[in-house]
Amino acid sequence: MAIGSEHKEMTPEKRWEREQKLRTYIVVGVLFVFVGLIVIRLMTVQIVNSAEYKVKAKRQYESRRPVSAARGAIYDRDMQKLATSLTLISFAADPNVFQKQEKKPGETHARKPENPERVADSLAKIFRKDRNDYLKKLKEKGNFVWLERNVPIDVAVKVTGMQLPGVRQIREKNRYYENLAAQVIGFTDRDNNGISGIEKQYDTDLRGTDGVIIMQRTATGKYYPAVDKPLVEPVDGNGLQLTLDMNIQAIVETELKRGLDAAGAQAGIAIVMDVRTGEILAMSNQPDFDMNKKGAYQAEAVRNRAITDTYEPGSTFKLVMATAATELEIRKADDWVFAENGKYRVFGQTIQDHEKLGKVTFKMAIAQSSNIIAAKTAMAIGPEKFYEYAHAFGFGEKTGIDLIGEVRGKLKPVKDWGKPTLPWMAQGYEVQVTPLQILCAYAALANDGVLMKPYIVKKVLSPDGDVIKENKPVEVREVMSKSSARYVRNYFKTVVDSGTGMAAAIEGLEVGGKTGTAQLLVDGNYRTGSYVSSFVGFFPVNQPEIAAII
Repeated sequence: MAIGSEHKEMTPEKRWEREQKLRTYIVVGVLFVFVGLIVIRLMTVQIVNSAEYKVKAKRQYESRRPVSAARGAIYDRDMQKLATSLTLISFAADPNVFQKQEKKPGETHARKPENPERVADSLAKIFRKDRNDYLKKLKEKGNFVWLERNVPIDVAVKVTGMQLPGVRQIREKNRYYENLAAQVIGFTDRDNNGISGIEKQYDTDLRGTDGVIIMQRTATGKYYPAVDKPLVEPVDGNGLQLTLDMNIQAIVETELKRGLDAAGAQAGIAIVMDVRTGEILAMSNQPDFDMNKKGAYQAEAVRNRAITDTYEPGSTFKLVMATAATELEIRKADDWVFAENGKYRVFGQTIQDHEKLGKVTFKMAIAQSSNIIAAKTAMAIGPEKFYEYAHAFGFGEKTGIDLIGEVRGKLKPVKDWGKPTLPWMAQGYEVQVTPLQILCAYAALANDGVLMKPYIVKKVLSPDGDVIKENKPVEVREVMSKSSARYVRNYFKTVVDSGTGMAAAIEGLEVGGKTGTAQLLVDGNYRTGSYVSSFVGFFPVNQPEIAAII
């Protein structure tokens, strides 16, 4: 018997079955590879690049909308509002709505961008502005751009009713003023940031902190608050109670305007102070401006001249001479002095009086504002002592008032004086002062010789009205004794009773004060025909309460 292998030929059925299995293996293999690629891609999207895609998604479908904090109100001393915040309507847009969007997970196609041309045309028609300005804004990058701020209600209703895609309404806080004490209170910009005056000085207290709300956009372009995102509540700003009295301020502003018009003057200031505390009851500047018309003002009108502008005070500075002469017992009221018949030559220069006075009492010389007697008396006092009293009154240094922009003026040290300096400074020349400095000096005289620090903010109040901070009266220094102050006050009572200040007399009220006129100094030269005229006074003379300068 023979032994060997037996070869059997594969039937067609077997061959077909084998080919089918092979095809199945190939298809399954391809499917596994395809699934693997998908898994890898998903891992890349969800794990490796997840942060990037989340940012893109948020940028396209979420928007952070500010929730405006209310800026703190500003009140007068009796809690009458001088400045407050009102809610107004503004409009903004999400430029993403007008740009090609990436397809969101689960969507079959990307959302179609809105037409910016149509929106720009609609806005241009309503606001009567150039459509290209709006078109440029709608094509900016990001998800927020302002279109219009502080829109009138009737116009806002029209815009809202059009339901423009990507355009949203935002309620903002805007400042409203009573139009009093413009340069003192100042104003804010469109974003409610303090720009000048108290608004700038106390901006941190007043501003508050805006909140944030997350909005999500639907497929139709409308926005709704995100239910899973917390609202960051706004924190309203603190309020300020000022020392100003709204009624006194209104009277001062009216009378200052009337006086300037009558005199044909270019500018003027007026300040009223409580001599016992240093509280400013009124502070007015002319020309002024409409505080509710942002941008519609002249730069000159914004400046608070009461603290930023210096001038040679003229005869109001004779307070220094009168005080030093009394304290040092160089002159008494009834001392006879010779006024040289109106003309006096000293150190090669001529000093003149407006009246040709001969032999008069020292009190009458002050009442008639004799420059010659002021010069003679100052030379008897001497440079060092004269400077000492001038500095004690606060000249040459800031008063420290809580207002932005105060300057210190100019009081030269004695080493920089020439021979004519003393007799001319006694008349109110060769020294630069602010109106507030002069007022504070006379307030010290009225306050029995004690110089007070002026201030204008009485209290800082929480949004609920609780007192956070309260400013109290501050004594700076004693300039003269109480007896000297009462003695010198009578000099200035005579000025009003029978001297150059008779126009300031008030029936039934004892008023003391001093007039001052000095030629206007511009860039180191005196301008012919231009003068600074002033009056500073206090009342009642025996127990003064109020001092004022104009």
